[in-house]
Amino acid sequence: MSAPVFVVGCGRSGTTLLRLMLDAHPLLAIPPESHFLSRFGHNLGRYEAPGGGVDAERLASDILRTKNFQAWRVPEADVHARIAALGSSPSFADVVDAVYMAYAETRGAIRWGDKTPRYVLDIPLFDRLFPGSKFVHIIRDGRDVAMSLRTVRFGPNEPMSAAGFWDRRVRAGRESGRTLGPARYHEVRYERLVEDADAELRGICDFLDLPWDETMLNYHSRVSEALPDDRRSQHQHEDRPPTKGLRDWRTQMQADDVAAFEVIAGALLDELGYERGAPSPRAGLRMKAAMHRVRSGVRRVAWGIRKRRGGSRADAEAY
Repeated sequence: MSAPVFVVGCGRSGTTLLRLMLDAHPLLAIPPESHFLSRFGHNLGRYEAPGGGVDAERLASDILRTKNFQAWRVPEADVHARIAALGSSPSFADVVDAVYMAYAETRGAIRWGDKTPRYVLDIPLFDRLFPGSKFVHIIRDGRDVAMSLRTVRFGPNEPMSAAGFWDRRVRAGRESGRTLGPARYHEVRYERLVEDADAELRGICDFLDLPWDETMLNYHSRVSEALPDDRRSQHQHEDRPPTKGLRDWRTQMQADDVAAFEVIAGALLDELGYERGAPSPRAGLRMKAAMHRVRSGVRRVAWGIRKRRGGSRADAEAY
């Protein structure tokens, strides 16, 4: 089993763009978002087999029943054939590899990856479940992320909430990355990717031990094949070459919204080298930010309780 590749990041940071580019490589296949890996991985006890390993058929059957897998249009018989060939005491990673390689085979690829943005919060889990796995974390200026979040049905659309959403995910990815080290964790800036895709993709290929292939730069010619119809409305620019300035907080974001975002996530903007756009916050805005942090903490505790009771994907995205 080759080391899987996980493309992660805060939602609306360019994860889909990067997935389409990498999926265009003839040796690598990255299906549409899965969302089931963390759910089943966090409940690994459900799949423990008496003789060790996991109950491969039970785990595979649960995966095959998910709407996300069904959207991949992989023949279930192909998955079951691969599961039957696993032998005794397969691991969680073995079963998942069988599922994803069934997808990769339909694309003529020999390696697989996954692009599900919120897995940026689950890097420690995937480090345990998939030894040797590699993580590509794409980061975008959070103010542009905040504007983009307003156009989709998930995530917060108010600047302070968007700032907390972005801050938590980016920090989680970077903290995990420091633990993994550069052999298994690679950061990509969205702004550099759209400005010089050739250079950034060459760096990613080196990190993933993939030979360079020019087809990645022509990803936009195959969007209709790689991007599900129900995702097209959320990704209206992926059928063209990388384009700078699709979002620009400097000209498109209200000054009050910039200030509200920066009072929550300004420290991370500074850490990442992004310029500030608002003056130092006044006492009233700092007080509002403090109250917002308290309310957000309470909501995350409430979400943790709902998660243990089977919370929804929409609940998860909100925090």
